[in-house]
Amino acid sequence: MRSFWYHRPDEDHPPPLVRHPDEIGESDRLAVAPFAPDLTSSGRRALLREWCSALDSLSGVRLLWVTSRVPQALFEAACRVEGLEGLWIKHSAIRSLEAVAEANALRFFHLGSSTALESIAPLESCQRLRVLGLENIKRISRLDELRSLHSLEELSVQGSMWTTQRVETLEPVGALSELRYLSIVNLRSADKTLRPLFKLRKLECFYSALWWDQAELDELRAVNPKLQDGREGENLAS
Repeated sequence: MRSFWYHRPDEDHPPPLVRHPDEIGESDRLAVAPFAPDLTSSGRRALLREWCSALDSLSGVRLLWVTSRVPQALFEAACRVEGLEGLWIKHSAIRSLEAVAEANALRFFHLGSSTALESIAPLESCQRLRVLGLENIKRISRLDELRSLHSLEELSVQGSMWTTQRVETLEPVGALSELRYLSIVNLRSADKTLRPLFKLRKLECFYSALWWDQAELDELRAVNPKLQDGREGENLAS
């Protein structure tokens, strides 16, 4: 089983990058890089305003990739795209996720490295989510708000290449009974145990670092037979 966001450009997943709103076509998939290093600071701000305006009036796009650093205003505009089902963000400067409440159709969401993020509580409103990825959200140490996302089939909560994600416990993750895919690469919990995950029964893919207790890894495979060929320690992009 591969992550929903697994890179497969031959299937337009993602499609070719668009750098200016004028280049947006008719596809239901859009990948944008709203950053131009050759512009002045004022030029970059103007381009950002153009992108925010374009996303505000965008319709017909089902999946959206943003491959440059996303400021708060651009994130909020993306959440207002009518009918948007999937949003993939490479990395961001956002502090608040409040805008996801406007993304009523959102089912697939990946938030890359976002070290300024202050809370994941707004995700509780995203009851249609099937896929969620959170990377390097180092200010967040509790995952309680994930407990209510009962439709999740794929979850990734992980650190970056250089920064370990530290949480208090994986107990809220154990409540997500529909999970088939789970990645906790470069994540450590204060209670140092995978035991909360033993309640999961549908896992097909599990990726983690190698520091977890081998007996617990064996137990996780025992209660999830499709994990018999799992590969701990493999870091796959979500």
